[in-house]
Amino acid sequence: MSLKVPDILSNPHKYIIATKEYHKAVKIRNKSRNWSMEIDDTNVLSISVSDNLFPRALRFMDTLVKVIEKRGYGFNISNRTEIVIQDQTYNIRLTEKNRRVKRETNRSWDEFDLVPTGNLCLKLDRSYPIKEWSDTKTTVLEYKLADILVWIELKAKEDKERQIENAIWREKQEKIRQKEEELQKQKEQELSKFKELLSMATRWHKAEYLRNFIKELENNDLKLQFQNEVIEDTIQWAKEKADWYDPLIEKKDELLEDVDRESLTMKSRRNW
Repeated sequence: MSLKVPDILSNPHKYIIATKEYHKAVKIRNKSRNWSMEIDDTNVLSISVSDNLFPRALRFMDTLVKVIEKRGYGFNISNRTEIVIQDQTYNIRLTEKNRRVKRETNRSWDEFDLVPTGNLCLKLDRSYPIKEWSDTKTTVLEYKLADILVWIELKAKEDKERQIENAIWREKQEKIRQKEEELQKQKEQELSKFKELLSMATRWHKAEYLRNFIKELENNDLKLQFQNEVIEDTIQWAKEKADWYDPLIEKKDELLEDVDRESLTMKSRRNW
């Protein structure tokens, strides 16, 4: 397809037809001041120019849209106009350059009006700084169409490659994070197991200490007194408590079933 923008609009694209009808409806609404008038903005391109420049803007965008689609790319037309190339989207706007003109006022501060210059400007927002092409003293925008297409295609290729690189980097980072998380989990489990082992060893040691004490009681035929009451069969009772406390035995004891063996405190009621 030719990259030459025609002097006359012929066989316009549906986006151009919709844009033309939209701007016509806006002018009617503004003139009649009928602000409740509903206007269909489906498939309307982002074009903001003065009335004198509007026909030229339509011809330029008609050619651009047709060339883009001919090369296998597409558009998203909603609240803005987006070109879609290699899964990359770029917001474009066709505007008119304005110049600031100082307004004559009696106020102590300066005021300015924006006056249209008649120069077309195509802006692409997905870049920093914003990429734009516009009329110059030597070349109009229509003659820059090839350069615009080449730039956007190269930009899409670079962004696509960067997108792939970023995806690979994120995947690697995720694997690293998962490995670190798994390692941390293993460390915590290892520490927990060690603490449990140490706790069991401590309890076993205390249980053995208790049994040795019981043997001394048996050898000396002593009696234990708890809460000023003499407990019958003290030796047997003490042996059973040692077996209840021993982590290798943990004999069942109904009276102590709500006691935590580690802290020797009553378990919380919510765990009952």
